[in-house]
Amino acid sequence: MTSPVRSHLLGVARTDMPGLAAEWEQALRPRLRSLDDDLATIGRHRSGIVTRLSGMVGEALRTLRLAQRLSELPEGLSDWSGQQFLRIRFDEVDDATLLHELGEVVDRTAQERTGNARDRRDGMSLLLRGVRAAMPKGVRVEMLKPDAVLRTERLRVSEIRDVFSGGQQLTAAIVLYCTMAALRATSAGRAGARTRAFSSWTTPSGAHRPATCWSCSSAWPARWACS
Repeated sequence: MTSPVRSHLLGVARTDMPGLAAEWEQALRPRLRSLDDDLATIGRHRSGIVTRLSGMVGEALRTLRLAQRLSELPEGLSDWSGQQFLRIRFDEVDDATLLHELGEVVDRTAQERTGNARDRRDGMSLLLRGVRAAMPKGVRVEMLKPDAVLRTERLRVSEIRDVFSGGQQLTAAIVLYCTMAALRATSAGRAGARTRAFSSWTTPSGAHRPATCWSCSSAWPARWACS
């Protein structure tokens, strides 16, 4: 801390300080009011950032839930009929706890030094930290495992690389692409996007054709494809 006031105080002998205390108090009152105003302004700005961040975190969590709903598969897929391809689970905190945790996120972010790319303080990094704070126990994401008989076997996404074959990974990628396309359409406000992520595939001539499982070469119903 370096300031003219501090320098002045350090230049006065301790024995002389009691006699100057009343004079200093009067002289520093305007500065005290100014500092109080600055702190109040900082507090309002912090509160606004936390409130805005809370809204964005809530929207991100709603997007995760919507992705699960939009991944619901159509009828005609044996045991997969009506199943949600994605299952996203997480425990949320109550609103008061969330605001407190997001305040801590904002404070830590403001205090950090930005020495490398991992310490970035851009908006997306702050949002991701906020989402993690909203899910203190983490998130569990599972998806159905494509096979010839379409059993409802689910695996965590962290296991896909070791368990899924190349064809199964490609099949899962197609379903996820359709889900993401539906999410994008929903964000754009396109009618019907909230209720279906899959419709019919067509050939360039406009004729419907069945979708094919890339892992087992079995035909899926024609209406299972990206809308």
